[in-house]
Parts: sequence; C-alpha cells; structure tokens
Amino acid sequence: MAEIVLETLNKQYGPVQVVRDLDLAVGDGEIVCLLGGSGCGKTTTLRMIAGLEAPTSGRILIGGVQVSDGPRITPPEARRLGMVFQSYAVWPHLTVLRNVSFPLEMRRDPEARDKARRILETVQLDKLADRLPHQLSGGQQQRVALARALVAEPEVLLLDEPLSNLDAKLRAEMRDEIRSLVKRLGLTAVLVTHDHEEAFAVADRIALMDGGRIVQEGPPTELYDAPRTDVVARFLGLEELLAVRDGDVARIDGVAVPVRPTDDAPDDGACMLGFRTHAARLAEQGISATVVSRSYTGGGWRCRVRIGERELRVPGDAPVGAAVKVAVDRGFALALPARAPVGISPTRPSPG
Repeated sequence: MAEIVLETLNKQYGPVQVVRDLDLAVGDGEIVCLLGGSGCGKTTTLRMIAGLEAPTSGRILIGGVQVSDGPRITPPEARRLGMVFQSYAVWPHLTVLRNVSFPLEMRRDPEARDKARRILETVQLDKLADRLPHQLSGGQQQRVALARALVAEPEVLLLDEPLSNLDAKLRAEMRDEIRSLVKRLGLTAVLVTHDHEEAFAVADRIALMDGGRIVQEGPPTELYDAPRTDVVARFLGLEELLAVRDGDVARIDGVAVPVRPTDDAPDDGACMLGFRTHAARLAEQGISATVVSRSYTGGGWRCRVRIGERELRVPGDAPVGAAVKVAVDRGFALALPARAPVGISPTRPSPG
C-alpha cells in the first residue's frame, strides 16, 4: 500500500510562509495533481513529500509509515519513491542504458543493467539504449528520466512540471503516456503543474493551491463545472464582463445570462460574469459588440470582439468592424476584482 497523507503541513522560510496548514490524502494507486500558479506552494509541497525539504511543522506518512514529523525527516533514499524533474536531469556523457541503470549501480545491484533494459522496454526506449542524450528528442529524454525514476520499482512517483520543456504536440502525447504507464504499474503519483489541461488529462483528482493552501480539491470535472471560489474559476480560464447579479441570473444591459455563483460572489448587485469561450457565440440576439479581429483555428472561426472597453474571444465568424451580438449560454457569478475593470455599465433592465 502506498497512500500518502499530509497532516497540517507548514513550511516557512524566515518570515515567509509558503505552505499553510495543508491537509491532503492520496489513495493507493491514485494520481493527484497539485495545480496552481507560480509561488502557490505546490513545488515546495512536492519536495517535502520527496524528503528534499523538511516541513516547519506537520506530518507526512507514506504507506502508513511516518516519514516527516516537523523538521525530523526520513531521507529521500529511504522513502521508496521516484522523482521526475522539470529539467530531465539526464547525464550527457552516459548512454541511455547507463543513465537508467546508474542509480542501481550506485547501490551495487548485480542486476542493474538487466533491470534497466526491462524498464526501457516499458517506456519504449530499448532500441535507443546505446545512444547519448544529445542524440534524443525532448520527448525521448523525458522518457529516460521517467525510466530512471521507475527502475528501482518505487511505490510512489513524483512529477515536478515534467512536460513544461516539450512542444505542444509532445506534451499531449506524453500526458497520455504518463497516465497510462502509472496506471499500468499500479503506482501512486503526485504531479505538480501550472497547466490545467495537463492536470485534467493526467490526474484522477486535482488539488488547486493558492497562497500555500488548497482552495478546492476534487475530480477535474468538479473543479471545471462547479468551482467553489473565484480563484478556482478564474484559474481554469474565463472571459469576464462586468454585470449585475439578480439571483441565478446576471444581467448586462438588459441581457440575462444564467449563472452559477461561487462562494465569493455577492448575493446581488455588481459582479463579474465569467464564462468559458465555448459557452458563447455570435447570434441574432445578445450583448452588443464590435468585431476587432478574426482568425481560423482549424476547427472553425473565432472572433475577438470589443464589449465596452473589454476584448473577448468568441466562436463565430464576422467581418472586422462589424456590429454583432454575443449570446452567452451560461456562466459564473464572480466577485469583483480589487480594482473593478472598466467596461459596460452593469445596468438593470428598465421596468416593463
């Protein structure tokens, strides 16, 4: 069993508290993603799980064994885990086979080379065993790093922004490969990323962090469809317009849009209407807008339109400069930012 349990975890550097009272449980065989922007505490949390950082306070248990109790920690090599770093960290002067077998050779494992060859077959690199890293693509180098993390048969796999150095096509391919491999091997995994598409594709469950805390955790569909806070809703990508909330409806110059309010949203009055791009379209009736630019995205046309002084992306096609209407099927009622954006006056419709 390889459950991971974090209990009231805190990490402080001098006066700066990076992780605050964090509680999280990762089930055996589960993939959990720590998702958030720069400085939210996700990488520090991962490094504490790995034993590369000591918590200021709190406990970490892996497989029911306590590995951290405040600053008293079990060293990384005694935690039966593998880690894949953002930079690959492959040795340029060693072949693929030696890169993978090296950790076992350092332990004087007599089967180091045989175990390395077997894991290279698993990640489909066995035919490249004698190549040097500079002879590999970025995706192949990342597979080398993954194989090296897996060769010692860890119970837990930690992945720190593993795909950020790859191009878009390779990222998409590696997302699928990592999830498939982790599930096939029955590992417990924790992924750190700032990319919500990567998190959605790989993770069973997401813990979205902000200010050193987990602000919402759950399946990807839950965070996307039912964000509980404005931080979660905005991080997962929204277009926004100033509006007035009236119950479960937001109104912009008399146009009503059904909304799901976040916990932070005002009960009524001025709010931000946030909506996914796919929930909007050019239509015969809707919010008045002007087309600023248009582009072909491969699956259809998309316009950038100006509403008041804000510009938004909307699916559809119309000439640049055309006066159009934008219909929004549904959205989220959000709190106003600290400095309210300049935009449409959130006027209520006139009576009658």
